[in-house]
Amino acid sequence: MRGAARQERTGRDIPHSGQRDHPRSSLPLKKKVVYTYRILQTHTGNFTLQASTGVEEKFFKTLKELIRHYKKKNQGLATHLCRSLKRKTLPDQPLQRAEPVVPNEDNDYENVDCSGDYVVVLPD
Repeated sequence: MRGAARQERTGRDIPHSGQRDHPRSSLPLKKKVVYTYRILQTHTGNFTLQASTGVEEKFFKTLKELIRHYKKKNQGLATHLCRSLKRKTLPDQPLQRAEPVVPNEDNDYENVDCSGDYVVVLPD
């Protein structure tokens, strides 16, 4: 029965939100190996799946489209998406994005070492 239980778990997607900067990701199980895929949203609002090197990057207008695509077999993932797990309760607060890194205004590149490869960027 243990073998059957392990087989049943193959392909299950475990939602993973342990990282604040990448809250949308899943951990598919396949043959005792965990594969991590992150769902990223571009600045234009499209969604893409960050996977292994060599997997073609595809963009989708909605999460529903992304999920529909990767439910199909042979789309570049270790295993296709086959089951979804819903949260029992919604989080109390919406997911907060990390604050963008804003350069220090005092750092105007006056004291930059120019001895190595350095590109001078002119202001607009």
